[in-house]
Amino acid sequence: MVKAVTKSRRRARALGGKFKSDDPSTPDVNEAYIEATNVSVSGVSAKAKTKPPAMSSRIKKAATPKRTRTVNEFGDIVKL
Repeated sequence: MVKAVTKSRRRARALGGKFKSDDPSTPDVNEAYIEATNVSVSGVSAKAKTKPPAMSSRIKKAATPKRTRTVNEFGDIVKL
């Protein structure tokens, strides 16, 4: 398993999602950008990447119950 760590700078966002601006009263700190650390992992086992097998349509149809009764326009329960 190989881990690759990269650092990059991204624009900082406020709570509303808009970009933050730099505060001119602090010349040594830039509030408009943040340091982002990206970690990527490679070498994940093939078993973790595979999807589970899909259920066949026959099993899906058997799992849904059939409607045997319904209500007619007069509010009476009627067998189908």
